[in-house]
Amino acid sequence: RDTSRRIHEVSREFHRIADSAATLPEPPTGELTRLIDQAHWHLLRAETSCNIYWGEAWVYKAHQDLDAVDWHLGEAKALLGEHLVTTSPTSP
Repeated sequence: RDTSRRIHEVSREFHRIADSAATLPEPPTGELTRLIDQAHWHLLRAETSCNIYWGEAWVYKAHQDLDAVDWHLGEAKALLGEHLVTTSPTSP
């Protein structure tokens, strides 16, 4: 359950940052796009059901990917600076 909760929280943060990048007055830089793409890829892999289905033997893989998402999002936040929105328009 902790893993599922973390996936949900990291996903929400990913969408907030991706939405911020989408609303920039100029198209995102190549580096910002790369960071968001990498974060998205790791998030999708963390969400893979086998990481949860196979139990404790695989759960660490989801956390490794979520750690990578957090790192990429941290770098993306630094590039977004003042353009980072407080909440995502797509958040419930």
